[in-house]
Amino acid sequence: MLLLLGVFVKAVGFLLWLGVVLIVIAIIAALIRFIRRQV
Repeated sequence: MLLLLGVFVKAVGFLLWLGVVLIVIAIIAALIRFIRRQV
């Protein structure tokens, strides 16, 4: 039971990091588009 909990926590942590990375990439891409549009 404890082992399963540890694996679950690691999986959740990994998914959270993946989500954060994707959000950061999306924000950077949006900023680049916004800057290019203004020039």
